[in-house]
Amino acid sequence: MGTRQVVTLVLDVLDQDVLSGIDVDISILGITISLTSVDNVFKTLDSVNGIKGLAGGDLKNLNFNAVKGEQTRAKTGDLQLVYKALIFSQQTAHQNSFKFDKLDIAKRRIM
Repeated sequence: MGTRQVVTLVLDVLDQDVLSGIDVDISILGITISLTSVDNVFKTLDSVNGIKGLAGGDLKNLNFNAVKGEQTRAKTGDLQLVYKALIFSQQTAHQNSFKFDKLDIAKRRIM
């Protein structure tokens, strides 16, 4: 199996076996938070990006450039979608605004 096939298989498992069993689909501040599929997770991130200025706090400091706009498995492609998710995660981990017990999450070590 090639990389693309493995990524597609992993996202298929996420969609069919993991996320389909999570029944989180709520609306807050005019956005819909839906974790019922990979596509819906990306739609949620795009919606959150649209209101981050209104929400303030840590949310306004996040960089949504990698995941903004319509990102779906069919349109973007599975491998590119995973790449965008990894970039978003990396950018989020390096934000100085996320702190727990005054420790920057990017500097914490997992023991």
